[in-house]
Amino acid sequence: MKQFLVVGLGDFGREMALTLTSLGSEVIVIDNKAINIENIKDSVAQALLLNSTDEAALRSLDLQNVDTAIVAIGEHLESSILTTAILKDLGVGKIIARANTQRHAKILERVGADKTISPEVQMARQVARSLVAQHILERVELDEEHSLVTMHTPRRYWGQKIIHTGIRRDFNVMIIGIQRRIPEVSDEGEIVFRTKFISIPGPNDVLKEGDIILVVGQNENTDKLARIDQLDSEQLMEI
Repeated sequence: MKQFLVVGLGDFGREMALTLTSLGSEVIVIDNKAINIENIKDSVAQALLLNSTDEAALRSLDLQNVDTAIVAIGEHLESSILTTAILKDLGVGKIIARANTQRHAKILERVGADKTISPEVQMARQVARSLVAQHILERVELDEEHSLVTMHTPRRYWGQKIIHTGIRRDFNVMIIGIQRRIPEVSDEGEIVFRTKFISIPGPNDVLKEGDIILVVGQNENTDKLARIDQLDSEQLMEI
């Protein structure tokens, strides 16, 4: 079982701890506010009330089995930087730290963070993309440039075999799944729908109206695919 340390129980840190726990991981949380510890203590493996900038306090903990530490401190930049540096000095294997700005991220990386994340920036980008590319239903970022995207099948590809759409050639993305609603007649004579999922569809599979496709690729390419029905002929020539 993987063990995680989450430092800071604001909204981001709390959700991180609870989600990791729900996925079967052992989670230790640290915060300097008693109310935050009280609210989460029954939901995680261990909840500790202490100041993460107190090096002696952190050294007193058994962190040898921690696979990854998440420094989720958002408000106090000095605390997040110092906490990251201490955890690095204690030999924690991997450290992920929350950053409010690019400058903050650079400092965190210099003192030992293996990766920095900016939840507000990432959320803003996702919302902006969803407003422009309205076919997109959900986006899971794989890294800063690539995503797994769930989207409605663009109208222009309805009724076409995947190989004839040219999606992979034109957009350099891959369709890895198709979710399709299949109409059936119930015992009562009513029309009901069941969901069928086609995993790793082949080149001869046909895309149909109402299909939802799962696509992997660079963000700019998946965004273009999601906007394909909105582009005019001149814009299409530029793709």
